[in-house]
Amino acid sequence: MTASKVSATFMPSRSPYMSYFSLWHEMAGNLTGTPDSDVLQRGRVLEPAIAGWFREQHPGWNVRSPKGRWWVREDDTRMAATPDFIVEQGGEVLGLLECKSAQDMTGWGKPGSDEVPPHYSDQCQWQMYCTGERRVYVAVIHALTFREYAVEYDAARVAELVRSARAFLAALEAGDEPSVGDEAHLATYTALRELHPDIDDEAIELPEDVATGYVKARVALKEAERAELAAKTRVAEAMGTAKIATFDGHPVAERRARGTEAKPFVQAVRKLPTHILDTTDRTVHTINPNNQLTQEAA
Repeated sequence: MTASKVSATFMPSRSPYMSYFSLWHEMAGNLTGTPDSDVLQRGRVLEPAIAGWFREQHPGWNVRSPKGRWWVREDDTRMAATPDFIVEQGGEVLGLLECKSAQDMTGWGKPGSDEVPPHYSDQCQWQMYCTGERRVYVAVIHALTFREYAVEYDAARVAELVRSARAFLAALEAGDEPSVGDEAHLATYTALRELHPDIDDEAIELPEDVATGYVKARVALKEAERAELAAKTRVAEAMGTAKIATFDGHPVAERRARGTEAKPFVQAVRKLPTHILDTTDRTVHTINPNNQLTQEAA
């Protein structure tokens, strides 16, 4: 059990890349595995550059690669970690370094804090559990901007991870194949596709809840697509020839065109300001019949 896997031992999974179901079948040898996703490939390629930036921020520190070394717990050799880098000063280890690349900054807090996405926090705690270190620096690149975080050892969090990992490994060793569980996790669906690659002529009767759940979801999807088209049309009408549409100072949509001859289309910005859906604290200004400005809650 390594740091990149431990978040998936929970149900529901705390990992965006693996579910409990997919991890179980992967470790049971039932999945052949897939090539690295764009996210994993990007992270691997950018790792040296991110570490280089971190070195420049701390000129008195030695940031060295452990060169593929594994740290294995003596009290449970099933638990292991492979840190990205080790950070030293004057021959003393200050902590570990994990290098990340982020497509957006959801889950990342103020630079310098310990606020990193939950699965990365789990990963850091596991690295410390296996190596005995008590701090992990996390350097991240997003939109060509670097940020630095520091995660301290959390004994309670580590105990939770260890309990979950041991329960998972016990189920794996006993051959207790899990039910689907994380139905909404893409990794679960992807694993099922690989587990059942053949198509025969058999017809099966679905349970009522499975059949109605699927039909309801498809109908809801079509309705949502129509609602999105209507909303996008209203945005396009309001934008005219504008490039960016905002609300309350926040970008909402943009107009783009693929090629010089193509007609512009409207698309949502990468990070929608979903907080605007909460109208609790929003104030609407109105004019009363006496031409006096008043305020009322939206």
